[in-house]
Amino acid sequence: MDSQHTSNDLTEGKITPLHRLLACKKPTDMKQCFQHLLPPGESHVMLLPIPPYYANFEPKHRAFYEEAFNSKSIPKLKAFMEFCRLKSDIQERLLDEEALQYLETYLATCQLSDFMREEYDCEIIEYFPTNSMDKILSSVCLVFCLHISGYRWFPEDVNDRHFKYVLALDDLYFRYYAADIYIDDTLEYAHLMDHFEENRDPSQERDTPYQAELKPLEEAFYEATKNADSMEPMKTYLRFSQAKGELEQKELDKADLESFIETCRLGDFGQFDNDIAAFFQIRSTEPVMLKLCHAICDIVHLDGFPTGKKKVKYIKALHRSRFELHRDVDITSELKHIGNCAAGLAKRGQSGTLFKK
Repeated sequence: MDSQHTSNDLTEGKITPLHRLLACKKPTDMKQCFQHLLPPGESHVMLLPIPPYYANFEPKHRAFYEEAFNSKSIPKLKAFMEFCRLKSDIQERLLDEEALQYLETYLATCQLSDFMREEYDCEIIEYFPTNSMDKILSSVCLVFCLHISGYRWFPEDVNDRHFKYVLALDDLYFRYYAADIYIDDTLEYAHLMDHFEENRDPSQERDTPYQAELKPLEEAFYEATKNADSMEPMKTYLRFSQAKGELEQKELDKADLESFIETCRLGDFGQFDNDIAAFFQIRSTEPVMLKLCHAICDIVHLDGFPTGKKKVKYIKALHRSRFELHRDVDITSELKHIGNCAAGLAKRGQSGTLFKK
């Protein structure tokens, strides 16, 4: 679980206590190093009843958990996840007396805001779009934070475990909708699957404002996605399409429109992030997810970027599609952990009617 991203204070040329801690070695034989803490018959440090250095971390962990949980803010909840991810990384390392002093300094000075990122090097944390206004997704975020609170380690990214958690979170997302909100995404799901299977009928050309002027630009940007083998050009195209849709709702004079067309570059649309683009993680090279991203790009190219209720339906359909297309993946363990936390959260009155009878 070596970390590529650490804290925002890790500026060039500045060695921080966190730098020092992450430079400590992980033992090659965890059983031998931590045997005195393991339950009888167990052999892996991840099975410790109380993780190493728990007493050191516990006050800060509790404070960050309460701050993030009470805020119901996805940016703060994601920062708490990142803190937990780094905590688990440090707990796998052997800390000598000097390193324990660095740990004390680190915990005394760090703030929750230190763990906020524009992008996280973790598939689970990136599951939650930072700027999302989706209340269902926010509730799912609360459940996962409860899952990693207390003694539990942050899940290791081995044997596709992070992606399995993503699928388990998708399943929970459906359960929230089933319990709290009825949204019929049947048509949108069918469109996604048709495009995914490349079994679709030609769409009629849409009549939109500035269609003649913007079509060459849109076609050029869409062309860049057709053979893309990475998420970045497709995510950028989705952001451009959203911006184009917003532009079509405005009254523009000829000079402003011509200036936009002449100066527009595909890389200009990073600020137009949205839940549909954020659904696809930029580092993902998983073939099914790449193909699903191609499918939504095709739909947007033909029908325009979805807005209002249609956008909500497509977001739900994307979660549904990812889950259904990976039915062959065994997520029994992850579903159990997430389900238990969701049930516990519901009993505390924090998650609407989910799992309540």
